[in-house]
Amino acid sequence: MKIKSILKLSGFAIALGVIAWGASLLAREPNSSQAAPEPKVTTGFPVFSPLATQGDHASSTKGDILLQSYLHARLPGPLARPQLDELYATSNFARTRGNFDALRQALRTSKSSEERVGLARVLSTFYSRGDSHGLNKEVRAALLEAKASHDLSYLSASVLAYTRLDYFDDSESFLAYAWGKRAIDDDGYFGELAHLLNLAPPAGRASILQTLQQGNNPYARDILTAQLTQGSVVAELPAHESRILEKMLTDCEPVLPGEKHQIGLISSFQYSAWLKALATLGAAGDPAEYERAILARIAAPESDPRKAVAFLFNPESDSFILSQHRTPAYAQLLARIDAYAREPGNSSTVLDLVREVHHRTEMLSR
Repeated sequence: MKIKSILKLSGFAIALGVIAWGASLLAREPNSSQAAPEPKVTTGFPVFSPLATQGDHASSTKGDILLQSYLHARLPGPLARPQLDELYATSNFARTRGNFDALRQALRTSKSSEERVGLARVLSTFYSRGDSHGLNKEVRAALLEAKASHDLSYLSASVLAYTRLDYFDDSESFLAYAWGKRAIDDDGYFGELAHLLNLAPPAGRASILQTLQQGNNPYARDILTAQLTQGSVVAELPAHESRILEKMLTDCEPVLPGEKHQIGLISSFQYSAWLKALATLGAAGDPAEYERAILARIAAPESDPRKAVAFLFNPESDSFILSQHRTPAYAQLLARIDAYAREPGNSSTVLDLVREVHHRTEMLSR
């Protein structure tokens, strides 16, 4: 037992030595022309030395040092994950075939779920539009290998990384597979489909829209509303797709929870973004129609007055206030929310938001 303990301590000491070597490199001036000394090879760790390929002459960066420190140390999963997360966040290292192959080999031999998750994310950064690194095919293949694993965390990380690269003919099926395995939940599945909508060709968009309609998922709705409030996105949509999205949003109106005298800030932002997206789709580029669509929702006598407050206090309403602040309809709208604010039992939040609407109206009217 004593011998085993000594061996374990020796291995741990070696690991600390490798980490210290990496830290000393990180502390150096990034523009130093002095070549970094080669680390001494010690027993107890598998050493990866990515072979340089033609054109692999990028100068060392913090990311390069982090990468080499990880590959030489190969610490246990819980210790390796922070290294990989920092490498992913830094994303400033040479995207060479040698580095890619070394990381892919590390993924194939990893015994740790945490390490596999980190490696999948880092490998996805080797993908480039236009395939400038010449590795796009290999990146896709590496991420798709997760389908053969029983590690659901690794599968989740791989599919989410895959769908953010671009739209591929197997993007939807990969998402559906991970969803079926419960590696991702409903929000993960429908939310990623909503993200993919902007990247997909017409045939892919039709398939995604059909699935999103069936899912009626609030998280996907929030993603779509954020995308659709950008006029350029709406302008590029064919008319029939705009009508489908308009119906989807109409059927998935955000709920303002709680009693009438309460307003939740998060739900108010969701409602405001939803209303702007819905009106933008319905207006099809006509400003007057956009304003009519807004008024129809928030000025109707039978509508919840919180909807008017939720929309008007948010920046989403700037263009509406600028065009409407001198009209009788807007004056009636302000009088309506003032009357609502004076109702007994209203919270201080309601009063503060109504004051903010008046302040914003005054500022935008100057």
